[in-house]
Amino acid sequence: MDGNILIVEDEYVVAEDVKNILESNGFSVAGITPSGEEALEIAKVSYPDMLLIDINLRGRPDSIEAVKRIRAFLDIPVIYITEYADDIKLKHAKITKPYGYIVKPFKEKELLSNIEISLYQHEADRKIKERERQLYNILACIDDAVIAADSSEIITFMNYTAEQLTGWKQEDALEKDLKEVFKLADRQEQHLVFDRIDRVIRKGKTGKLSNNRVLITRNEKKVPIELNTTTVKDKTGISKEIPQGTVLVFRDISERKRIRQSKDERLSLTAAVESVTSSIIITDINGNIQYVNPAFERITGYTRKEVIGRNSNILNSDKQSKAFYRNMWDRLINGKIWEGHLINRKKDGTFYELDATISPVTNKSGKIVSYVSVRHDITKEVLLEKQLRQAQKMEAIGTLAGGIAHDFNNILGIILGYTEMAIFDYPEENEMQNRLKEVFKAACRAKNLVRQILTFSRQEE
Repeated sequence: MDGNILIVEDEYVVAEDVKNILESNGFSVAGITPSGEEALEIAKVSYPDMLLIDINLRGRPDSIEAVKRIRAFLDIPVIYITEYADDIKLKHAKITKPYGYIVKPFKEKELLSNIEISLYQHEADRKIKERERQLYNILACIDDAVIAADSSEIITFMNYTAEQLTGWKQEDALEKDLKEVFKLADRQEQHLVFDRIDRVIRKGKTGKLSNNRVLITRNEKKVPIELNTTTVKDKTGISKEIPQGTVLVFRDISERKRIRQSKDERLSLTAAVESVTSSIIITDINGNIQYVNPAFERITGYTRKEVIGRNSNILNSDKQSKAFYRNMWDRLINGKIWEGHLINRKKDGTFYELDATISPVTNKSGKIVSYVSVRHDITKEVLLEKQLRQAQKMEAIGTLAGGIAHDFNNILGIILGYTEMAIFDYPEENEMQNRLKEVFKAACRAKNLVRQILTFSRQEE
């Protein structure tokens, strides 16, 4: 047995006795309190699976009010513990729909059996409610119009699509005769043909009327439809079945083209996902891969068969720190989109860089059920960016060198000019003239070097 149970009992000995029984039989105790107010606070924090509460709890709120307030935010079974209670108290307690009553003094077996049965019944009720909710949502959301009626042909349900097609709101149509709300006319003669539906219902069969039917809406608009009818039966014996009502399922034929187009669009979307150049990965909430597109296979070298079911961390390159991934998952777990730069490892061990956007996917209740990652391989772009930065750096160096060389060239011009004039001031083979000639040669070599620098910087005049 297991379950987390909150005990609300103002008799300390009884509360401790219940606690010992529960813990010795595999249950955990969310808390013990004699106060309805404290029970509310404990329930908000511990989210117990069951509430055991004294029906004659002293103070405010009393036991019944405390149960109501806890049930407002927590759907759990309630068992009242009582030694005595008047009829008024029991009547009020029934409003909270308890799963049982235990009368003091009680035996261990009695307590455990009540708890076990209540937990089992509550789980069964929860599943039934969930199934009913799912069925209701399915009927409410499907594209086909649905109208249900009882055996007297009184309307009991109408989904949103039926409201749109008939022009009747469900609240106006409920309890009305089916013939008043759902009117059919023959397209050729415009006579009501509802008696044909009656014959299908009386025979207790499922019937499909031809497409040649027109629905007359509340505002007298005519809509061509396809109609299916079925009889709802309740089996009361091996061979006897009693009709309990009928369900009409119909659709607007004029929308078929739109529906077909919508299907084509979905197929196109699937084809687009399969053909995009960015890799797309869908994982479960634990990061286990559920889907990859062909671009993923082309970029990483892994085949779809090799990665399905494996964790996406097979792509990790250890180029990012654990803190990096921890921050990424913290954001995703909180339902936020993560965008960033990643360095991953291909199947062959080489690295590739990518820009990634990872989005949580939630169900109708807002719970995250998977993650979709769109990753654009930017390895080439990063390489080109590095080359561009290098080119820009070289250009800057060239510009600087060109500026310096230009100014230095002007200085060399003066040096050459004056040196050449000074050479002629001395006779041939004079020691000073020889030295000046060496200076002139060095200046010429420097000028050639400056010309090369100017050529490199593209600033040579």
